[in-house]
Amino acid sequence: MNDKVLNTMTIDECLSKNNVLPALNELLSAASRSPYAYAKIKKDMENAVYKYIIRDLGSWKAPCRVRIDYLYGERSKGGLRDYDGISSGAKKIILDALVKRGVLEDDSPRYLAPPVESYIYTDKPFIKLDFVEAPPFEKKTK
Repeated sequence: MNDKVLNTMTIDECLSKNNVLPALNELLSAASRSPYAYAKIKKDMENAVYKYIIRDLGSWKAPCRVRIDYLYGERSKGGLRDYDGISSGAKKIILDALVKRGVLEDDSPRYLAPPVESYIYTDKPFIKLDFVEAPPFEKKTK
């Protein structure tokens, strides 16, 4: 199958301590301290992601159902973060920002196919998103 990449976005700066975005554990820790702490972190991170949406995607809107292929460039020095924690925290923030900016109509399966995730270790952390054309949603029943 020949995947058609419709657009690409890269977050190429650390927005959360030494990482691009907070991992799920960091978000849960903030939520356990206070719902306001979680809301502030999430809002601040979404606002930071908007800059990359505007820079890389401009006014582009997904013309069809898409799959997002994520490439996480994780910091090679220091402690290693769990893959599921990295992606869960980042995807929540990124997808909400993409919907709020109108790039995606919604983040439900009708508009968004299951993602593909890859990880590498690097001196300069980043998250790259490729928006790939996906087949229309079909609700399968028994």
